[in-house]
Amino acid sequence: MSRHPITIIPDLTKFFDVFVAQDSEGNGLTFDFYTTKQVEDSLYSKQNHLDLYWILTRANEITTYEEKLATFRDFLDKTQYTEDNVRSYEWIFGENFISPGGLDENRKFLHRFGTLKPGGKMLDIGVGIGGGARQAAKEFGLHVLGVDLSTNMIVHAFERNQRDQDCRVKYQISDILVYDFPENEFDYVFSRDAIHHIPDQDMLFEKIFVSLFF
Repeated sequence: MSRHPITIIPDLTKFFDVFVAQDSEGNGLTFDFYTTKQVEDSLYSKQNHLDLYWILTRANEITTYEEKLATFRDFLDKTQYTEDNVRSYEWIFGENFISPGGLDENRKFLHRFGTLKPGGKMLDIGVGIGGGARQAAKEFGLHVLGVDLSTNMIVHAFERNQRDQDCRVKYQISDILVYDFPENEFDYVFSRDAIHHIPDQDMLFEKIFVSLFF
């Protein structure tokens, strides 16, 4: 993966989203996308943030290629978060940010946690291009897992962390309502300008509650 251009990440994810085939017996074969994660051995021993792997599950229901095109990720990547729009948001809101207020406003939100303990673990839901996650690591010493559904945005996060070489920050492509995080895993959960995109708020906050360490 690391030897290929960064654009292969959204291309390959989209391929898995829409893949439809037949097995040797003529039965329909398709997958449900589960997650894309970083290879931790490459991350820590080689400082390579671009070695990734995909986890897929065999779909219980066979859908057509046209039906699979209508994924929410496809909607995000083709409308609000096209490559041109991502660059425009960043031009408006400041380098590494696609939300109003940029670096300074994000810092205000982080201060609402009170005392953020260095070494604490944070889940950032809807991490976007990763500016907030890298800020939380750099300014507060947190270890951050940033999650987003849009591949167009998160490829920027992967690429910029490869440049910055901060192993306290990791990213993965996941649907927050589908991916199962370990229980009692995070000290903090952060989300900014993202949860209004998530349709099932009850399930969202149940997952957040389970993932928090008490």
